[in-house]
Amino acid sequence: MVERSFIKWTGGKSRSVVQIVSLFPKDFKEYFEPFVGSGVVYFNFKHRNSYLSDVEERLMYTFICVKYKLDSLKEELSKLNNDENNYYKIREDFNSYDFDKDVRQAARFIYLNKCGYNGLFRVNKSNKFNVPYGKSNGDPHLDFDNLTRCSKDLSSVTLMCSGYQDVLNLTSQGDFVYMD
Repeated sequence: MVERSFIKWTGGKSRSVVQIVSLFPKDFKEYFEPFVGSGVVYFNFKHRNSYLSDVEERLMYTFICVKYKLDSLKEELSKLNNDENNYYKIREDFNSYDFDKDVRQAARFIYLNKCGYNGLFRVNKSNKFNVPYGKSNGDPHLDFDNLTRCSKDLSSVTLMCSGYQDVLNLTSQGDFVYMD
């Protein structure tokens, strides 16, 4: 069974993750994934010494909140309702702040990802999130069982907001890097 991430991501590997992971070496020291995206590859691999990173600051701060601030994140997500009017209000709020490393912004990130069209994360030239409402039923942003599992899976992971070159500089012989 494939483990899901707490978010969707363009280019996600959920359909091919079993085949990808089957090609990984069996023995290495540390695992590096510099283009983590949704993290679905990691969530289906879970190496004990892992470093996950991406250059998208909002994405990585959301991962940090899932790891360290799960209860506060759930509380903030519980305040958000999945309907078109709320979606556009939340999107406007999300875009009206510089990303200030606030758990409310991480909750908005998850909400917009889960309730927006097709799980996209897309920004315009002004770096404003511009994905339309996805008309999804229910409350896909309130998948707390999966969010809790992801939080546990991240408990021993090192999370970084870094470009891949910086991540590669951290590696040494015997490490494994998955880049896609």
